This record gives sequence, C-alpha cells and structure tokens, in this order.
Amino acid sequence: MTDQDRDLPASSDECTGALFGLILIFGSFFLYNPISKWLHNETRPAPAPVVTSAPAYNVANLPQLRAGEVIDFTDGKNRTALIAGWSVSELQGVWSLGTEASLGFVLGVDRAPERLNIKAAVFLEPEKLPKQRIEVWSGNTKLSTAVLTVSEAEFVVPLDKASPDKDGALILAFHLPDSATPRQILGTPDDRRIAIHLKSVGGLP
Repeated sequence: MTDQDRDLPASSDECTGALFGLILIFGSFFLYNPISKWLHNETRPAPAPVVTSAPAYNVANLPQLRAGEVIDFTDGKNRTALIAGWSVSELQGVWSLGTEASLGFVLGVDRAPERLNIKAAVFLEPEKLPKQRIEVWSGNTKLSTAVLTVSEAEFVVPLDKASPDKDGALILAFHLPDSATPRQILGTPDDRRIAIHLKSVGGLP
C-alpha cells in the first residue's frame, strides 16, 4: 500500500460495515448482560391476580340446615338453595350445569353441622367417562375432593375450614372438571354439560 492509498478516506461500504458491527456488539451487550436482564425484570409489572367473584344470593331465601336435618332437592324442593350452575328441577333431583355449581344455606345457630352428607346420582359411562371428580370449595378454601365411580353416590364434606358470612350463610362451590354432555358420551340429543344429579344435602354432627 502506498502513502497515497493510506490518505484516501474510507468508502461508504466500509463505514456501513463498521457501524453495523458496533450495533451488533452493543445490542448483544444489552440483550445478554445480567444487569440489563435484572433491570428489565424489575420494571416489568406483575401479572394481575385472577379473582373469581362469588355468585349473588339473598340470605333471606336460603334454607336453614342443622345437624340431623336434610335439605331435599327432589321434585323441585328448595330451589332457592341452588344459587348458580343448576338445571331445571326433576322428580329425582337436579343436574349440575357446566364445570361449576354453587349452593347455599344458613347454618343453624343451635346445632350447626360439622360435616355434610351429599347424595347424588352421577353421570358416568364405563368406557368414556368412568369417574367424576368433585371438588367442594368455601371461598378460596378447598374443603374436600371426591372421586365418584358409581351411579348412585354419597360423599362427606367436612366444614371445619368453611367460611360462612356474618349471617351464618355458607356458600359452597362445586368444581366439576369431568362434566360432559350426553351427546358427547351417549350420542343423545342432550347438550347440557352435566356431572351430578343432586338429591339431598344432610347435616352431620
């Protein structure tokens, strides 16, 4: 290279290449530098919590339940206890609708039950739907989980962690992850997504 060549200015292509190289170097630094990652995480807002609101109810309409008593749901009885997620009443009880259903009652002051005995028919099919899982919740507290594998079932729900309101009303949410439609399982025209056919809720000491 001659002295004359050394004095020539860099071409535009050379300048562009150098600039591009600097961008890559600084970009890599900010992408992979631990301090940059820490700053990025610090400024990212935390995801908002998912809040499920309780269904509306009128405590004056809820039946009362004491130990030794039973709330009967056959033949249309005690519809006011069925707060949300239930089908029309039938002679032998009422089907749950969807993946969640709520019911409520007022705990008797003199003989409040410590457990519940729940009787229900269960929507099953030996091959396609051999079980129904039933979770019972009080607010954000899970009280029990039952796995039902017979068409006529009873299961017990303890109430030691339940949270009644100031008026003694207890609202229970039934989570029904295995609910399905008879059209899916049996090929019938019924499109209701069902799980249990509730018959009664009894109070146990």
